Amino acid sequence: MKAIVISDDNDVIEKVGTILTAHRYDPIVYRWLLKALDNVEEIRPDVVIISACDYPRHWKTFSQFVKSGISGEEPQIILYTPQSFPQTELEKAKTLGIKGTFSSVDEGGLEHFTSILNSASKQFLASGQKENKSQPAFGLSQIKSYGLIFTHPETEAFITGTVLACTDDTIEFSPDIPLLSEGLSGGDHIGEVSFKNNNTYSYCSADIIRTGKTLFLKLGTKYEN
Repeated sequence: MKAIVISDDNDVIEKVGTILTAHRYDPIVYRWLLKALDNVEEIRPDVVIISACDYPRHWKTFSQFVKSGISGEEPQIILYTPQSFPQTELEKAKTLGIKGTFSSVDEGGLEHFTSILNSASKQFLASGQKENKSQPAFGLSQIKSYGLIFTHPETEAFITGTVLACTDDTIEFSPDIPLLSEGLSGGDHIGEVSFKNNNTYSYCSADIIRTGKTLFLKLGTKYEN
């Protein structure tokens, strides 16, 4: 079984990873949520543990994305939350189908995490998901040559969509949900962009050239993978 851990806290990564390994999960760690979003379809994890402490806004968008079936199977999501996690956020987590939450990596918190993990494991076995794991969710012919995801500089919403054209570093892009791209205009700088060319991912910045029915972006400085 596979598990994705999304956190930038070394203590959380180490202690959660130890428990996952002991329960026969293969933990895959991401410190940058955009990278996890890129790879979740290929990995098709059984469980995702995401830190709402490190990603207080993006955990909801990520959860909606993986629960939409884009990864082929619906993984169980467990949240690592602050001690003062608001009740309103807990209600949102419940609505999104989050399996459970834990708020510390001390002995009590890890025991609670383990109980949630055991419950998720039993659900996999009951549904037979593990047996179907060998069948790919999407054929190779369905994988798009290009892909683009970026974060809105003001709202911090994830914006996904279709690359309509790619010439050098200039991209014509059609957002899946145009409403999420509202407020963007020519000259805006995008700090975090994930661009896929065939099976190669680049992480970079970009500048909006112009907006309209589609967006035109010029890719900028690349970051290390």
